[in-house]
Amino acid sequence: MRTIRIALMWFFGLAGLAKAQTNFFIQDIQVNPDSSVTITWPAVPQIPYHVMFADSPTGMWQDFTDGTVTAGSNVWSLGYTDTNGFIATQRFYRIRKTRAQLIMALVLDRSGSMGCEPPCGSGGGFVLPAVVSSFIDFFDDTTDKVAMSSFASEAKLNVPMEQPFRNDIKNAANAMSFAGRTFAEGGLQIGFNQVNNTPVPPGESVVKVIVFFTDGYANTFQTNFSCSATPINLGQGDPPIGGSTNAGAPWSFNFMDPTAGNNISCSSTTFPSLDGTIKTISQNNQNIWNEAHLHALSVANQIRSANILIYSIGLGAGPDPDFLRNIANDPAGSAYNPSQISGEAVFAPDASHLQAVFDQIAAKVLYQ
Repeated sequence: MRTIRIALMWFFGLAGLAKAQTNFFIQDIQVNPDSSVTITWPAVPQIPYHVMFADSPTGMWQDFTDGTVTAGSNVWSLGYTDTNGFIATQRFYRIRKTRAQLIMALVLDRSGSMGCEPPCGSGGGFVLPAVVSSFIDFFDDTTDKVAMSSFASEAKLNVPMEQPFRNDIKNAANAMSFAGRTFAEGGLQIGFNQVNNTPVPPGESVVKVIVFFTDGYANTFQTNFSCSATPINLGQGDPPIGGSTNAGAPWSFNFMDPTAGNNISCSSTTFPSLDGTIKTISQNNQNIWNEAHLHALSVANQIRSANILIYSIGLGAGPDPDFLRNIANDPAGSAYNPSQISGEAVFAPDASHLQAVFDQIAAKVLYQ
């Protein structure tokens, strides 16, 4: 007499002929009187499932030729019978669900506060490489495509859209250094370009996603100034929000090279705002901060208009929660637009919770 053993891998149910167990994906494995084996699992209507077998969990997995099963409109459970199970001394099974290819960009904050532990910053830079490494392992190196951009006083493309991607993303995250201001606009623009310009073969189903992470206030933007023939960056220290240590201080501002991020000389005293007015530059008003938000939100609006989903992740007390919700078009945001694709903003109160939040977003991305 034989019994059944089930082990579990992410998104897969695995079973061998040994001790009976169950898990959240496979509901039941039954050895029939004729020694055939029937497995059943919960299903989502209209989704194809594929039944596979191997002689060990690490052996060569093969599709059953008749093992592609699709649930009907009102069907919530599926079954498959292996009529040849009796010829194997041990047989392992797994069920895989077909999902669309993922085209994703990570947009990561590497500003100075990331490299400074509380109270001067979030200290997120001490854990971010490991968090990104774990996060990226959720995705398929042979099916999905992923890029990575990062931002501080300037923004750069760390890893272009590619497949495979895991090793390059992990290496780029480990190589990041943390210094400078928070040019969220630039990081989002690069991520948008990478996702939006990735070709999709006709008839292929894809999910396009940007995961935006920051531990601070968007305080830098790029535009044309009278002192320069080309656009440059303008940034200012954070306003007194959350746990900012700058509260009550004069927030100095700097003009910066948009490529290198170093400070440059500029005599401009005004700038053209996205709202159509001319704004003054001063450390005693909020014009720079407000403009940085307008620029980042403008890019996010372009992203969502292209039907690209945005997830925002905020770390610590520094980020403006409503800003991150509006970047993602989270229904809880003050500027929620029901005519655009809806994302979500999630928050880690400190660096020790960052892994759990990224894991949460990975699950949401995979189930799109």
